Amino acid sequence: MKKGLILLLVMVFLLTGCGMVEEFKAPVDPEDTSEIVVNIPSGSSTTGIGEILVEYDLIYNTLIFKQTVKDLGYDGKLQAGDYKLSRSNDLETIIEKLYSGDVFEETVSFTIPEGLELDEIIDILMEERIIDSREQFMSTLKAELETYPIFADLELVNYEGLLFPDTYTIKKDASTSVVIRKMLNRMTSVFTEDMLNHIEENNLDLYKIINLASIIEREIVHDDERAIASSVFYNRLDINMHLQSCATVQYIIDERKPILSNQDIAIENDYNTYKYPGLPPGPIASPGEASIKAAVYPADTEYLYFVRSYENDDSHIFSTNLADHNRAARKLHEGE
Repeated sequence: MKKGLILLLVMVFLLTGCGMVEEFKAPVDPEDTSEIVVNIPSGSSTTGIGEILVEYDLIYNTLIFKQTVKDLGYDGKLQAGDYKLSRSNDLETIIEKLYSGDVFEETVSFTIPEGLELDEIIDILMEERIIDSREQFMSTLKAELETYPIFADLELVNYEGLLFPDTYTIKKDASTSVVIRKMLNRMTSVFTEDMLNHIEENNLDLYKIINLASIIEREIVHDDERAIASSVFYNRLDINMHLQSCATVQYIIDERKPILSNQDIAIENDYNTYKYPGLPPGPIASPGEASIKAAVYPADTEYLYFVRSYENDDSHIFSTNLADHNRAARKLHEGE
């Protein structure tokens, strides 16, 4: 019989005889609930793990640890990794965590606000050090989109508007693919089966829905106005009337202006909805869920115009004819 095993049996016998085994299984400090991140290297023996835990003052005794592991049938089955452990954990709780592989994975969070353009989203990811390279991100996005049936058949002009704006939590050092899939999965989850059926039954186009939703997102501040604004755009499309969306022009000039100049709205560009009828070639930003729903389910109105009150609460006045629209615009401009 090996000397170490004899020593272990003698120690266990003595401790049992003294009624101390249960005390050695108790928490080192029941009042200390703070958590310590402990790394258990791959290939560590049970004894080696016990020594690490003793070093961090998480357990009392390596020999009792080893015997308890054996009694539980976990010898050789404890898993490597980083664990969050506390001195308020008793011995068996710690062992169960190591056996189940309840490892701690450091995470990071980032937030993409609604209405951002793709370049702005990439800027945030770069600043937060979520991704390393703009070029790698774009090439990975292209590859990932090909794996999503919902996007595969769309005639994409670019990749604008496909990454859903939200707050995300990912593992630290997650791959670019993981980041992109998180955002694409969130976008696809917005399109419920009922919405997809509605789109198909009404001969709508998913890409055009995202396109229109992006305009609604950039034009409208208040959620309760989005479906109404959507109806304005649909009503204009139905009669081949120019959308005249300032947001589409701002996409061209890459500037946020409360009021566009005559020079701005005269720009020769397919995205200029003052000059060209219909939707622009593609989305102009990433829409949120409220704007997407508004694009799928517009309100039933006869409105053709709206004007924003920039000085008050960014709400809009909607009108069915140009005379009423001009009157509303003058009223807001004059502060009446």
